[in-house]
Amino acid sequence: MKVLSIEDEPVIIERLERMTTALLGEKLTLFKAFESVDDALDQANVSEYDLYLLDLNLHGADGFEFLRTFTSYAGQTIIISAYKEKAALAFDYGVIDFVAKPFDQKRLALAYDRYFNTSTRKHFPRFLSFRNHGKTTVAPLEQVVSIAGADKYSEVTLKTGETLLHDKSLQQLNDVLPSNFERIHKSHIVCWDQIEAIETQAGSRYFVKMTTGQKLPVSRSRYKEIRKRLI
Repeated sequence: MKVLSIEDEPVIIERLERMTTALLGEKLTLFKAFESVDDALDQANVSEYDLYLLDLNLHGADGFEFLRTFTSYAGQTIIISAYKEKAALAFDYGVIDFVAKPFDQKRLALAYDRYFNTSTRKHFPRFLSFRNHGKTTVAPLEQVVSIAGADKYSEVTLKTGETLLHDKSLQQLNDVLPSNFERIHKSHIVCWDQIEAIETQAGSRYFVKMTTGQKLPVSRSRYKEIRKRLI
């Protein structure tokens, strides 16, 4: 597991590295820290990291510009910040926890538990962030109709029919999405509100028809449950 910390206080960096090493043990293969987002983006391959520890006040800069960027990468994000009043907005962008400064090892351990155990998470995003040609765009989750696995990435289809590529895999997105999104197939997640019908075709093949006109496959193991919920 690779952890990337972006924090401008040397004392906090030292504490995070020491506590992370103690908590993760052999799971931790790399802990790297930078004092600014620019340094991290210039000197590290950010997409290779599994977890980002991000401060929201870096040398006085607006941390939410950074947050929207980092939640578009493959790894998950935990906020480490003194700005407790920003917690709700941070969760809107899909962070898995908000650790308020000052913190102790017990509180950091809870954040790591939420990383490893998705059932312990209490907050879900309202937006998804996407990077395209060096720019970050944000789409409200209520606009998302379906998500398809595309190798290690995901293709997110919006109500407009537009498809956006997300760095997170299908499983990584599934781990942070609320309960109205369902994994119907190994390669597809759908929003329940956007399903128009369920169909059966020859050869025991099953599909859901979405409001965008998409027909997406349903795995045999999920068909009965999904049909029951829709009828």
